[in-house]
Parts: sequence; C-alpha cells; structure tokens
Amino acid sequence: MTNPLAIDNSTANLDPVFKKHVEEMWIDLRAEWLDCFIFEWRRSKKRQYMLFWKWRTAATLKKYWVPAQYADPSAKRVTWTLQSKHIEWKAIDVVFDANPDPKIKVPRWSGNYKRLIEIAALHWMRSLAPLELAHLELK
Repeated sequence: MTNPLAIDNSTANLDPVFKKHVEEMWIDLRAEWLDCFIFEWRRSKKRQYMLFWKWRTAATLKKYWVPAQYADPSAKRVTWTLQSKHIEWKAIDVVFDANPDPKIKVPRWSGNYKRLIEIAALHWMRSLAPLELAHLELK
C-alpha cells in the first residue's frame, strides 16, 4: 500500500486464517446470488485516524490527543475506534455492487445485509451491526 490514505481491497499479505474464512464465505455468497465485493480490507493507521476524525469536533479530538485541525464535524460518521481490526488485516468492509458490468465495481451501501451477516456468522465472522453493516471481522 503506497498511499497510506488510499482504500485497499487487495487480498495480498493478509492474515491467513481470516482469508480462509472469507474465501469460504464468498462461495456461499455467490451460491445465493448476493452480488457483493470487498470495498476495503486492510487499512493503514493513518487512514484509520483520518476516518476517525470525520464527524468529530476539535474539542472531542483533543481528548484523543489528535490535533484539532483534523476535526470534520460536518462529515458522516465512519468509524468508532482508532484500534480497528482493519489495521491488523482481520476485517473487511463488504458492499453490494450497483453496476451490472462485472468489470466495473460500483459500491451500493444497501442490499440484503441481513443475509450477508447470517452467512458471515456461519464462517466465524461477526458484523458490527447496527452501527456498521458492511464491516465483518473474526469472532
């Protein structure tokens, strides 16, 4: 990952146990015609911090020893923690594909997340629903 703020959905160099569970889950998702893709997998600490800054005020960031200039209270809340499993390469964000062309992925943040979460649970993964439907990590 060259740009620490970039979204990374590559499956290279990931936790092998987690990767095995994801690959097995993907077989079940395809069998049920749930057209999903991994929006984000691993994440740098810098990117996690940038996402954490969203929706927070300068006063709130000071409590976490984060410089106030990063505050972005008008943005939508993205994450609740600075210690995400994405940093450990043990979490994925799964979204539904809004584009019928299989060569071009367009994220759609709505879909049958209820069934996605049920299938993930069969593969030892949990969701952070209702806070974050797209996020899946090992139990």
